[in-house]
Amino acid sequence: MKLKPQNTYRHLCNFAATDTSRPILQAIHFTPDGHIEATNSHILLRLLNRIDSRVDPLPDLALHPKGLKEFEGSYPETNRLFPANFTTNWYLSRETAADVAKYLKSLDKESTIQLSISTDGMVVSGKGSEASFPLHGLSGDQMTTAFKCKYLICVMAFIADCSPMPVQFRALSPIRPMVFKIDGLFEGLIAPVRTK
Repeated sequence: MKLKPQNTYRHLCNFAATDTSRPILQAIHFTPDGHIEATNSHILLRLLNRIDSRVDPLPDLALHPKGLKEFEGSYPETNRLFPANFTTNWYLSRETAADVAKYLKSLDKESTIQLSISTDGMVVSGKGSEASFPLHGLSGDQMTTAFKCKYLICVMAFIADCSPMPVQFRALSPIRPMVFKIDGLFEGLIAPVRTK
């Protein structure tokens, strides 16, 4: 499977909001630290150290992804969204992420799917459908949580196209955001859906 880093911009657009209720979330955000990020408040993708911040102080810039027009206002502070402690940690290969994305695309995009992590692997289940996928290096607690299908597709599709090595996933609890990352390359979040 060949990496497709040329799709990175498309993936950033997939993580940005499409509705107009919070226009600033439609932006791709360029941070003074040299990171590029996008979020719709359900998923977040941050590409790390993409702009050389040693040359000049970088502006805090939020651009509309289609017209590249600058947004007025401040992009929300996203650092505080990342949990500091985790009880479950595992790795997922980009090939497995591609298989998960393919499976999820067969389900209703607006549906809620369940994700179960255990020593046996990862089980993804939707209405009347279930599939198992291998994990690498699971440590910590077993966990079951739920996500909106369309958001998990965005995460898995990004990993399948742009991750040169297995991606670390970390979770604190079924009701806290799940983190995915490769140190020095990218980090992101996906917020769970409450089912009760």
